[in-house]
Amino acid sequence: MAWLTLGAAIFPFLVVAFYTHPSADDYWLTNMVIATDAWQAQWDIRQNWSGRYMSMFLGSFNPLVYRAFGAYKLMAFLMFILTYAALLAFVKTFLYRAFPMSMAALLSLLLLVLHVGFMPTVAQGYYWLSGSLSYQTANIFMLFLLATLWHFYQNQNTPKKAFYIFLITILLCINIGLNETNMALLAFLMTAFLLVDTFLHRRLNFTLVYFLIITGICCALVYFAPGNLNRLKEYPDHGNLIFAGAYATAIAVNNSLNWLATTPILPLTVLFIPFSLKLAHYQKYQKNIHPATAIFLFFLSLIICFFVAYWSKGDHAPPRVQNNIYLVFFIGWFLTIHTTVAYLGGKYSLQILPVPIYARWLICLWIGLLLLYSKQSNIRQAYTDLFSGRASHYNQQMNARYTYLQKSDCQVCPIPEIQNIPRTIFFEEIPADTTWKNRYFSEYFGKKLMLLQPDTVSSGKQLK
Repeated sequence: MAWLTLGAAIFPFLVVAFYTHPSADDYWLTNMVIATDAWQAQWDIRQNWSGRYMSMFLGSFNPLVYRAFGAYKLMAFLMFILTYAALLAFVKTFLYRAFPMSMAALLSLLLLVLHVGFMPTVAQGYYWLSGSLSYQTANIFMLFLLATLWHFYQNQNTPKKAFYIFLITILLCINIGLNETNMALLAFLMTAFLLVDTFLHRRLNFTLVYFLIITGICCALVYFAPGNLNRLKEYPDHGNLIFAGAYATAIAVNNSLNWLATTPILPLTVLFIPFSLKLAHYQKYQKNIHPATAIFLFFLSLIICFFVAYWSKGDHAPPRVQNNIYLVFFIGWFLTIHTTVAYLGGKYSLQILPVPIYARWLICLWIGLLLLYSKQSNIRQAYTDLFSGRASHYNQQMNARYTYLQKSDCQVCPIPEIQNIPRTIFFEEIPADTTWKNRYFSEYFGKKLMLLQPDTVSSGKQLK
């Protein structure tokens, strides 16, 4: 029953992936690669726009470079598969032989539904390649990194230690180069890991020092890129530490309360606590960490994530960034709950009675209502876009637009406005002017300019 329910919750998102189309920034980087080559494009971006060396590297080999629109759709589907794989690696490591693989697989699917179903913008998270390469890919590699760090702690005195050190080094380099929010978060986490480990064991772990040095080098590569520094000049309000700190703290509190109220995190926590106590018997590290330390590190992680946007731009974090922060929130929430339960269970021999059957059914009903009717839920909208035919009609309109542009010899091309855009899918219509979005889209199809026709109702009738 649980598998069927969770599968039904994730099903529409997998299908909608095959109705996605490129938009906005997708054409910007693609045109740069086509005009020069992948390596020159990355160098130009580093010099003039961004220090995100890994997301720009991945974007330089995106399917649009090879005119593979079908592969673009497949990338959205692949992001879901990779996210599930990363969650499975994390959960399997976290369970540490306490529960069978089938339990890890089910819990991973539950976390995927919690993530996709309630993230601030699933459209920018999965259905826009430029956004997903920078942010959802960062989520994926972050989960793999956390799982590998756990393996490292479990194998510090075994021959596998060198392998995990190598793997963590690679994952740190990849993660930090994807976006600035992950960069700041990892810098904080690696510092915190070193300080907590030093306090618990009363000695300096030189491997953790090495990880922190690698983190610092990669952060410097991102931050001090000429293009990154040039971009900061576009935001005159950047660099205000007091403003950024105050707003980041306030928004961290506000969003945390909102996520607890509008997602199934609280009812799942009730079910998780007895599970957590049983799991704690197989683990030793959480029992040594005081709950106050765990809570402090958890909340400070959220503040740092929000701080990056307020400090760099003087404005709120955009929805695609909040997707990352939401993942940090619910993963951090359950880890903090588990650390607290493990500590109290070890110190006071805490015993927690199983949740009664009737209470489990009530909690499941609560979760079901949130999945379908919460204002934050993306699941109902995904089903609406899919079964109303809106996603299919959008796909037909976009394909008709491509066919027209490929067959027509126009240079200044009139195109009909796309109608009834699905809310689940990311799409930005080409502006009716000569701004960069119009220019890059036109260049990709070998045209000079697109002239939008807003009064058109049916693209199929207009494009001949």
